[in-house]
Amino acid sequence: MIPIKLFEKFFKSFVVVMFLMNASLQSSLAWEMGPALTKNQKGVECNLETGVDIAEVKEAENALRKAESLYGPKHPKVAEALTQVASLYKRLGRTKETGSLYQRALNIRESAMGVDHPEYAVALNNFAEIKRAQGKYKEAEPLYENSLRILEKTLGPNNPKVATVLNNLALVYSNQGQREKAESFYHRAINIREQTQGPEHSGLISPLVNLAQFYFLQNRYAEAQSLFQRALLLIEKHQSKQHSNAGVILTTLARVYTYQGKYNQAEEHFRKAVEIFENDLGPDNPGLAVTLDSYARMLREIGRPEDAIKKKTQAEKIFSKIRQCLQQESKGLKPVKKVESRWG
Repeated sequence: MIPIKLFEKFFKSFVVVMFLMNASLQSSLAWEMGPALTKNQKGVECNLETGVDIAEVKEAENALRKAESLYGPKHPKVAEALTQVASLYKRLGRTKETGSLYQRALNIRESAMGVDHPEYAVALNNFAEIKRAQGKYKEAEPLYENSLRILEKTLGPNNPKVATVLNNLALVYSNQGQREKAESFYHRAINIREQTQGPEHSGLISPLVNLAQFYFLQNRYAEAQSLFQRALLLIEKHQSKQHSNAGVILTTLARVYTYQGKYNQAEEHFRKAVEIFENDLGPDNPGLAVTLDSYARMLREIGRPEDAIKKKTQAEKIFSKIRQCLQQESKGLKPVKKVESRWG
């Protein structure tokens, strides 16, 4: 049986982490919130489906070397190349290297543009993201706040880039137990997106999901349900009904329904999520495992132990592979990567 702490770690990241979409703090902004489940690579890997193609990494590294050669080590073009490499390293779980690259990009932006330039604010946000990913919330908070101050001053308080940083800062506040601040910032981020980009823009997905998860963890199920449903409609509109991101929301909605005793709706959503994950990511992916485990818990709760055992066994086979990867990493061994397809 997978340890409960590890399961909760997977589930909490499972909901938010998959939304790497349409951050709109320019293409240079590293908007990823951690390893993601994508269609790039099928099968369970130690980086939990980064979706990063090695050729893409090599190309970015070469572009960085070329920029340094052409412009010198402190040119803004080098900062752009550093940010691109860092964003890929982050998705590979190479956090230490990512932090160093973002720090270097930040220093270049400061020297070349000054501390009141929007590009410097973007670099601050990127560096703060690494601190947050490391659980260093006290260090991340002032970086985000400074980024927010600069963007509000230079671009105005209702710019979509401001909404991006508000969303990130709300995550930090939430992780530190500052619930009122977090909720306020989530709402502000959503309002800015709605006012500037419309109620159906893809940029709304991330703050909607984050706020929904915030409510879910506080047992505010009706509010969470409404937000998750809205996010699901946006995912279906901008991606597809069969995209793995839709599977994520279907699973979380199933859990919301379970906690409310709405078992028929819960099972319907679990079944749809299982189908999506199997079709979109293959039979051995962490998203499917988390969904099956949650499904099994619900089946056991409603008195269907045989069905629950089948789902639990299937989930455990996938979790076993994950444990093996984690053990390899803890021993400093490099896991063998298996790439079966690329995102086309």
